[in-house]
Amino acid sequence: MAGLSLSKLPFLTIYGVAHFGKSLFWHSSNLVFAFFLTELVGLSAAAMGLLLALSLILNAFADLGLGWGLRHRVQTLANATRLQLLGSLVCGMTLPIFALSPSLPLELRFAHALMTLCLFRVGYSLLDVPQNAIMTLVTSDDHSRTKVAGVRYVGSGLAIVLIAVLVGPWVAAISRGQRLGDFLWFSLGLGLMVLAVSLLLHLAGRAQTAIGPAGGHQPELAEPVSPRLWGYVLGSILVVSGLLSVFSKLEAYFIAYVAPVVGLGTAAMYLMLAAGVGQAASQLIWSRLVAGLGLPLVYRRAALVLMAASVLFPLAIAGGKAAFLLCAFAFGAGSGGVLMVLWALLAKVAASDPQSSLHYFGRFTFASKMAQAISALVLGGILSLFDYRAAESSGILTALMTGAPLMAGAICLILAITLSARTGWSSKPVWSPV
Repeated sequence: MAGLSLSKLPFLTIYGVAHFGKSLFWHSSNLVFAFFLTELVGLSAAAMGLLLALSLILNAFADLGLGWGLRHRVQTLANATRLQLLGSLVCGMTLPIFALSPSLPLELRFAHALMTLCLFRVGYSLLDVPQNAIMTLVTSDDHSRTKVAGVRYVGSGLAIVLIAVLVGPWVAAISRGQRLGDFLWFSLGLGLMVLAVSLLLHLAGRAQTAIGPAGGHQPELAEPVSPRLWGYVLGSILVVSGLLSVFSKLEAYFIAYVAPVVGLGTAAMYLMLAAGVGQAASQLIWSRLVAGLGLPLVYRRAALVLMAASVLFPLAIAGGKAAFLLCAFAFGAGSGGVLMVLWALLAKVAASDPQSSLHYFGRFTFASKMAQAISALVLGGILSLFDYRAAESSGILTALMTGAPLMAGAICLILAITLSARTGWSSKPVWSPV
C-alpha cells in the first residue's frame, strides 16, 4: 500500500486524527447546542429548534454550493487539505463568539446566536466537504473505502468520548441548578485542537498518496456502479441523519432531567461516553465483516443492532447501571456500523465519476443536513408542547430518544434488504483478506 508519511505517521492515521478534530465540532453541535440554547441562553424549545434548523439549512446549501462550485478545483489532496484548513480557522473563530450568547441581554441573544452559528456552519462546510472528498481522492476499491470509512468512525467515536468526558459533568451540574460558564472555554479548546489537526492534514496532503487494496491486490479500474445505488445512499442518509440526530440532541436532556428520576445517578453522565466507545470500538468488527460479507449484508446487520439497542434501551434503564451502559455501547456500535457503510457506499458512487466527486459529497451532506434541520424544527416543536424538565415527562423524553433511532434502523433494514436486488450489485465482497 502506498502511503505518505509525516513524522513517521501513515496518511490514513493522519486523516483519522483530522476527522476526529472535525467530529469534535460536529458532535458538539449535535450533543450540546440544543441544550446550551435552551438551558443557558434561555431560548424556548421552539426558538431553539428554529435557530438550529435555519443554521443547518444554510450549512446544507453551503455544502451543495461548494460541492458544485469547486468540483473541478478540488481534485488533489493539496487543494482539499488547504480548503479544510481555512474552514477549521473560520469555525475556531466563530464558535467561541457563539458561546458568549448567554452574556448578552435577553432580547439580543437569539439574533446573536443565529448570526454566529450561521457563520460557524459556513466555516464547517469549508472544513467538511473537502475533507469528505479525500475519501475518494485516496481510495480505489471497496476495501480501501471501508478502511477509510472505518477510520473516520473511530475518530468520530473518540470525539464523542472526549466531548462526553468534558460535557457530562457540566450537564449534570446544570440540572442541579449550577449555571456554569465553561462552554466558552470548551469552545476555545475545541477551536485550537481542530485547527492543529487540520494543519497536520494539510502538511501531509501537500504530496499525493493513495490507500490501495490490501495484500498487494490490484485496484479496480472503471468499477461499475448502478445508477440506483446513488438513490439508495441518499435515501438512507436522509433517514439516518434526521432520526439519529433526535437521540443525540436529547442525550444531554436525558442526563439532566431523566436520569435523576429513574435512579441512574452518575451512571447517566457516561451515556455519551459509552455510545462513543461503542462507535469507535465496533469499527474493527464491521470492517472485518465487510471482508467476508460485503457492504449490503453488513448494512443489514448494523441496522439490526441499532434496532435492538433502541428497543432494549428503556428496559436497560430499569435493569441497572451496567445494563444501561452496555445498551448505550450497543447503540453506538449499531449507529457507527450503519454510518460507516453509508460513507463507504458514497465513496463507491463518487469514485465512479472522479471529476464530480466533490459534487457527490456536497449533495450527500446537503441531504443529511436538510434532514437534520427538519428534525431540529420538529423536535423543538415537540419539546415546546410539555414541560420536559418535569419528572413526569421523563417517559416522553425516553420514548422520543428511542423511537426515532428504532424507526431509522427499521427503514435502513428495508433499504438494505432491497439494495442488492434492485441495484444488481452482488453482496459478495470484492476483495479477500490476507
